Amino acid sequence: MKIEDLKLFVSVVEMGNFASVATAYGVPRANVSRRINTLEVELGFKLFARSTRQMTLTTAGRQYFAGIQAAIGQLDNAQHAAQSTQQISKGVVRIGLAPYSEQWLNGPLQEFRAQYPDIELDLVFSDSHLDLYKEGLDLTFRVGVLDDASYVAKPIVSTPLVCVASPDYLQSNGMPRQLDQLEQHECIRYRHPKTGTPSPWTFDGTDIDVHGHIVSNNYNFIVLAVQSGLGIALLPQHQVQQQLQSGQLEQIFSQYQSEIETIWVVFSERKSLSHAAQSVLDFFSQRITEYLVPLP
Repeated sequence: MKIEDLKLFVSVVEMGNFASVATAYGVPRANVSRRINTLEVELGFKLFARSTRQMTLTTAGRQYFAGIQAAIGQLDNAQHAAQSTQQISKGVVRIGLAPYSEQWLNGPLQEFRAQYPDIELDLVFSDSHLDLYKEGLDLTFRVGVLDDASYVAKPIVSTPLVCVASPDYLQSNGMPRQLDQLEQHECIRYRHPKTGTPSPWTFDGTDIDVHGHIVSNNYNFIVLAVQSGLGIALLPQHQVQQQLQSGQLEQIFSQYQSEIETIWVVFSERKSLSHAAQSVLDFFSQRITEYLVPLP
């Protein structure tokens, strides 16, 4: 059953005959009659009682019309409202992102492009926390605590850090069972962009001393290094979610609670967001969590 045929039926009732509807729709009268006949067959009852002189609604047709008239009106209103929003949501939105953001943005981005074809996204990737004003950004997605009162930060989703290694590394070097055994392993550490020093490895609220020959400020590189068997790393779960599910990496110390990492969307308090930027903010605030599926 097609929505267009239901709308056609409502039009026939409101205009009183097939000829008027055919003129309004710019189609042959026989086309209108055929579509109403098809609708009646699909419904299983007659909508109109026809004679050579007049056409009237049947009792069933009258009840059906009363039931769908308001629904068709609401459907049209919703369509018009959506089209109005699409017309408003146009222009360029400049967004700041961490280099590893593609892990959780690719899926939502495809959906966003389909829903907002008139919005152009200018994506700026950087390892450091980008300054909205200096970089000319409308908003930015970032990890970590906000320490600037001139910005507004909205939390989107929180995920734990997980300790991971490749099966080859664990086979060659053994599986650490206790936290103090990490001292005997090659640990690949992440250098925090704000402090400039390697981030601590924290389990159950206690910092653990770890050592290794590789430090990097790029999560993507660390993931590749761990997959290559170069060591153990503590990484955001969303960064290695696919590798853990496929068996390319194994989680270590799942019995301990690690730190939680929160993804925030940050925007300026000094200026109002454009309609396009507001659409970006609202869309990703709702969608990102759907693409960050928790591990079983």
